[in-house]
Amino acid sequence: MQGELRTVQLDPKTSIKENADRYYRRSRKAKDSKEFLSQRLIELESGLKQIEGAITEAESVTTLQSVQALAASIGGEIPKSQSAGTKDAIAKPSYEGHKIKSVKTPDGWEILVGENSTSNDYLTTKVASPNDIWLHARAVPSAHAVIRSQNRPMSVSLAAILLAAEQVARRSQAKHAGLVSVDYTLKKYVRKPRGSAPGQVTYTNEKTIDVIASEE
Repeated sequence: MQGELRTVQLDPKTSIKENADRYYRRSRKAKDSKEFLSQRLIELESGLKQIEGAITEAESVTTLQSVQALAASIGGEIPKSQSAGTKDAIAKPSYEGHKIKSVKTPDGWEILVGENSTSNDYLTTKVASPNDIWLHARAVPSAHAVIRSQNRPMSVSLAAILLAAEQVARRSQAKHAGLVSVDYTLKKYVRKPRGSAPGQVTYTNEKTIDVIASEE
């Protein structure tokens, strides 16, 4: 109640002025804290309303562009790993209609495999990054394969390279030969000669691995 007298306990070891200063600092700190908490409460209530609106809008999202716009409106971003509820049209790239198969290795590396010559060409020249690992059957026509290395080619496991090589071997002219030799190198060492047919390339700095062209 305004005007009400209150009794406060003073520290007998300090002066009246020091006691007054101590209580003034406490009062100022409490006032500042109250103002901060009030402003923070307003901000949280505003943020909650924004999230509730985003949830409502998300129920009707069907395209990648819509997802990006919604994420930008609430200051977020699309996570690298799409949730189970995300539509396939958002989670899977179209590769502009080219037939490219995606295979995940048990240790988490992604392998991309071209299913025909034009897809091979697109995979090698448009999709693969310089430090991705690129594979092709040695000396015979085959699919092109790429292991997405995330700029860490030295971290790609031998198991991932073997699995990618098997994908190439079973899509090569040597698939009935038992063992198939598959070359692999970094994509930056792969060149497409000017005017060459789709899927035709040259490469250097390769290593070779022999695999069995088993069925899928």
